[in-house]
Amino acid sequence: RQPVAQMRLAVAAWCLLLLVGAAPPPAPLTVQVTVTEFAFTPNVLNLIEGRPVTLVLKNTGQIEHTMASAYLASQRLTLKGESREGETDSKWKFVGIDPRETAEITFTPQGRGRFPFQCSIEGHAEAGMMGTFVVSPP
Repeated sequence: RQPVAQMRLAVAAWCLLLLVGAAPPPAPLTVQVTVTEFAFTPNVLNLIEGRPVTLVLKNTGQIEHTMASAYLASQRLTLKGESREGETDSKWKFVGIDPRETAEITFTPQGRGRFPFQCSIEGHAEAGMMGTFVVSPP
């Protein structure tokens, strides 16, 4: 009987050490992005791989805009607010935002590097409506 009790105590102590030594989950990051004719501000979004992020896209312009990216297509997204989700011909995923509306895109970045995004509405990227996700290691 005594060896069983000692083993249970050892397992309980080991579990406690794991819990105490475990790193807390990373705090979510919120990034405000203003969308207007014809720009994203800021247009470089610094993210950390594995750290949850919510992009708050506020369209202060007079017309619809989108945020489209192959990187977004590779992520598991949760959308909130006045937005629509879809794909472009080039298989980029986009989130559309009507004028004077706000959308939230929440995801946990996977994969490090620099990834372009742009407005997928014809002529908007050519007018300068582009940016870059920069995903760094934790």
